[in-house]
Amino acid sequence: YKKGITTSGPGRISIAMLYKVEETDGAWGVTAHSYLPIAGSQYHFFPMEEATSLRKDAETGYYILVYNGGGGTRADGVKHKTTGMSYAYTTDLMGEWHYGENGFGDDVIQDNHGHYLRDANGEMQLTDLETMCANNDSNHGGVVKANGNWYVFGHINTSNGCRQGIAEKIELVYTEDGKLLIGATEETSSGMADNLDAYEIWDAGIACYRTPAKSVKATGYLGNHGAKEPVEIDFDVTHYAPMKGLVDGAVLGYKYLDFGSEAAKTGLNVLLRQEEGYTDGTIEVYLDAPTAEEGGTKIGTVTVSAAAIEAAEKTEVGTDGNVWSWLSAEMEQAVSGEHGVYFVFHAETEATTICLLDQFQFVETKHPLAITTQPTTFAGQVGDTASFTVAANRSDVTYQWMYSQNGGFNWIKSTMPGADTATLSVEFKAFRENQMYKVVVTDSEGNTVESIPVALTKAVSQVVILKNPVDQTGSIGSTATFSVKAEGEGLTYQWMYSRNGGSSWLKSTADGANTATLSIQVKAFRNGQMYKCIVTDANGVVVESASATMNMK
Repeated sequence: YKKGITTSGPGRISIAMLYKVEETDGAWGVTAHSYLPIAGSQYHFFPMEEATSLRKDAETGYYILVYNGGGGTRADGVKHKTTGMSYAYTTDLMGEWHYGENGFGDDVIQDNHGHYLRDANGEMQLTDLETMCANNDSNHGGVVKANGNWYVFGHINTSNGCRQGIAEKIELVYTEDGKLLIGATEETSSGMADNLDAYEIWDAGIACYRTPAKSVKATGYLGNHGAKEPVEIDFDVTHYAPMKGLVDGAVLGYKYLDFGSEAAKTGLNVLLRQEEGYTDGTIEVYLDAPTAEEGGTKIGTVTVSAAAIEAAEKTEVGTDGNVWSWLSAEMEQAVSGEHGVYFVFHAETEATTICLLDQFQFVETKHPLAITTQPTTFAGQVGDTASFTVAANRSDVTYQWMYSQNGGFNWIKSTMPGADTATLSVEFKAFRENQMYKVVVTDSEGNTVESIPVALTKAVSQVVILKNPVDQTGSIGSTATFSVKAEGEGLTYQWMYSRNGGSSWLKSTADGANTATLSIQVKAFRNGQMYKCIVTDANGVVVESASATMNMK
């Protein structure tokens, strides 16, 4: 063994390297293991295999060293993942360094095995499940600040040695005791963007969840990256890197797709093909997780069969001459918001491939424009507010209310507030009695449909007096009782009395004056006093009872 110190000039970082020289099959080889001064000791083993990238946070003065640990074990016993990119940090390049902390007991920021996942509730978790690469291909990349945000970038393995770039947003958290914390990131399809538009066409190869990881992967058009012969890249190739290994139980996941703020019925289009020996099957579509047990919601199924492919109305031809077919299925429920989307493949034959999947796209299902809830005629009294409401089967619509003053012979565009919404509120005024209203609904393609016409009418009384009060005679100090019986909805009562033979009436404030029965004590001054009751229904319709007289013996 020989020890050496590598430097690159004054003011540059120094790393102690331990070189191991050994003979294998008659050839001498040299391997190097790196050391850094970690947490107070002069040198600690620093399991750095390759892919180092050094960045400085100009705002804080911290230096961040991103590296691949190569599966080695740190001096404190923590074992690195070959597929993970780890980090260490310092405020003094020539001083003490610290291992990073990601919240899961290690220093990995990004792992291309896909062990770090958010569950259906959005909580980050460390799992044993390999959801990306299954081999131990190393990861290379770094961190960078752009447009005010920090990002980590690296790659995953696809197939044939090909690598696919990935990038995710990260957050640098500085604690009061001087630590720099960078949480482990989930690998997503949206990468540096917050989400992807679900209604755009996307390559199936952007899947960020691929199980079983040993077989589900993207094919590589460019071949082995270690090939000795130069590779000429053709950027105009089409349909060259579909997802393969799609057998019974395989899952492809895409995080995160944005379906918009308003719930809409959707359909799913998938571009795929079958080769000789493939089997028919289905693609079940889940939101948020690939199973109901994990919190996922199944929203639909695409049937994949040789017959469906043969009957496909839309096809495309790839650069290699293979024909790809678009298959479609309508989803079973409306979708809105941001979701992880999972394609779960099923077939009766377990180990046989169902299809090669190249692209997919969700589409908003637009049914012919129709009114689902019609407005209704309003019956009320002057001073009331009438409301007319309509509902359509589409969300991409506008409204325009119209009114007619001549029984529907001519229609005029309303300019009242709310005339361009689904609900029109109209104050009932005398001149509007029997005025008619309807609404014209227009979709984004210019199609229109009209509601039925309805009217603003005056409510007809349904209050009927069944029994009027009768004259009462009694001695002073006795009680006279006047009663009325009426029929109608939501009735209220108010007794009135007159001292001048009915020429004028006053509102009674005696106990029971707002009930159907009024009890009054007979007194001398009340001799000859008259009583009647005003009955009002829920629509404000008023009727009066006949009058009755109190007589003293």
